[in-house]
Amino acid sequence: MTKHPVFNRNPKGNFNKDNQFTQVLIGSDAVLLEDELNEMQAIQSSRVDELYDLQDYDGGKTGLDSNFVYGETYAHEIPAFTAKVAGHMIRVSGYGNTGQFSTVPEDSNIVCLAPMPEGQTEQSDLVFLEVKEEVLTGHEPLFQHGNLDANYRLDNKLIDPRVGHETARRLQLRSKLRLLPNVGELPANQPWPSAIFALDSALDPLGGRYVYDQNGRWRSENGYYAIPIATGVKYKDRLYGITTALWPELIKTYLTYSESGDLIQVDTRLGGVFVLSSTKITHRAEGIDKVTNVKDGRVTTWQCAYGSVPGGGTGMYAVFKKES
Repeated sequence: MTKHPVFNRNPKGNFNKDNQFTQVLIGSDAVLLEDELNEMQAIQSSRVDELYDLQDYDGGKTGLDSNFVYGETYAHEIPAFTAKVAGHMIRVSGYGNTGQFSTVPEDSNIVCLAPMPEGQTEQSDLVFLEVKEEVLTGHEPLFQHGNLDANYRLDNKLIDPRVGHETARRLQLRSKLRLLPNVGELPANQPWPSAIFALDSALDPLGGRYVYDQNGRWRSENGYYAIPIATGVKYKDRLYGITTALWPELIKTYLTYSESGDLIQVDTRLGGVFVLSSTKITHRAEGIDKVTNVKDGRVTTWQCAYGSVPGGGTGMYAVFKKES
């Protein structure tokens, strides 16, 4: 056993989702490589994440709120909340909060909006949650819940005192709240869509550009994920404000009917603009619907009788029932 292990291999071994592997089969009297052990963990983790990711859209999963910090122009408090990102539940607490404001609970997040440029009369800032899975060594600060720039730090016990040096490292989900300032002028009475889509111009810490991925999240080429959390709206002659809970509350369903009254398409849209998924009845014969579903670029087609649901159940009876 070496006293100086080397950690220069891929943390997930040779894992490749496209291989569709379900297990690493270990033989007796065989040399077991670190890549194989790491791949074995990655296979199981990926399967769980993928299953959970299919359940619903990414976004805040507990109530979101915000408060002015008394006496501060730009600082706002967002109480601790939980969000779902890429199959992971993430607790966001204590970001930017070093105890500098005595009236703010220690587990609340502090977000400071950007000052408005000279001569500008209104401005919208986008607050988003950035997440990435990264390697934690035995010599680094261990942030509670993986919240970077938070005041909560735990004891890093990766180095066992019985050995006195690193034997293994950990993969940790790390997150932080980021501000994208001055994302553009706001459409009257509905600022949210323009602010959300400003993520298309955001860059990760390594300079990679964010592009829409799936399930309501953005992803960069460097493995960072991002979801919109809040918008800060500022007017020169009014108070500064921040509006939370914009995601996923802006996801709504839009129905399209034929002239005869039959439902022919169901779209799930973000802010009334961006289509997250679309279900279209492409052919209707006596008692049979042919349904095509498009979600995140994947197309699925099935047939079902009026009132039935693919895979069983009766929950879609009203959707596919021919109106009388």
